[in-house]
Amino acid sequence: MGILEDYWTAATRRLQIEADGFNRLVNHHGEVGRANELAVVSYFERLLPPNVGVGTGEVIDRHGNRSSQMDIIFYEKHRFPSLLAQGVTLIYPIDTVVLVVEVKTTLNQGEIADIGGKVRSLRALETSIPGRELPEFSVFAFHATVSPATTISHFRTLDEIEWPDSLCVVDPGLIGKVNPDRSDFNGEMVPLHKRDAITGDKILNEWEEVAVGGPAVFERGGATYPVSRLSAGMSGIRVAFEPGRALLLYSVEIMESLARRGLLEASWWQNYLDDATTNTYSISEN
Repeated sequence: MGILEDYWTAATRRLQIEADGFNRLVNHHGEVGRANELAVVSYFERLLPPNVGVGTGEVIDRHGNRSSQMDIIFYEKHRFPSLLAQGVTLIYPIDTVVLVVEVKTTLNQGEIADIGGKVRSLRALETSIPGRELPEFSVFAFHATVSPATTISHFRTLDEIEWPDSLCVVDPGLIGKVNPDRSDFNGEMVPLHKRDAITGDKILNEWEEVAVGGPAVFERGGATYPVSRLSAGMSGIRVAFEPGRALLLYSVEIMESLARRGLLEASWWQNYLDDATTNTYSISEN
């Protein structure tokens, strides 16, 4: 749907420009990462309803167990008192936390292993409220060092308990999530559709291809799109990707997560997504 996708393309560019601006100003690797976290926090704060707070720190349970340091923590701001917000140490009881997001500037195999350890530390905690589920764990990355298919294969090498619930790699355009039964971690590439030469409509399951040895970006209508492969091998077809649509679909997944916990109304936003918007290329097809 034109309006939604145009808006999210602009939102993605704004997020990337903000992060790139921080990166040019800051030389220290750790400070670059923190600046990028702040850009993502700002993005989420504009997305989330007022009953969901955003912070950073550690998650604890009533037994005194602690998670690793978490980049972004979503917690229920209106339903639970901030018993541990009287000092500078940021600690969140697991019973108040609904989602944790790990932010990576550049996602590689080593960073994925680090993510696995953080997921495991969160899932080792116990809630004290009967029937309350553990928080979901999500990964947001600006870039990846390898193709989308290879990135998903690296996640699949983790133990099942270490798989995040959802994933977004903005550049080139990759989303992922674990199966409901946690039997697999699936990835969906978000390539750029070809358009009908007469009507200009998007053609489902047909993508703008770029020749091997061609440019790293694809230009159309005054906009540029990153180029990557549809498979892990060097012989894979190169296509243009659509970061704005990837960010939109990831944002929908985040809202679905909050809706499952009763923090948002029913998924009315699905009514604004047409078949072309949700049309992706499954990693499992490779």
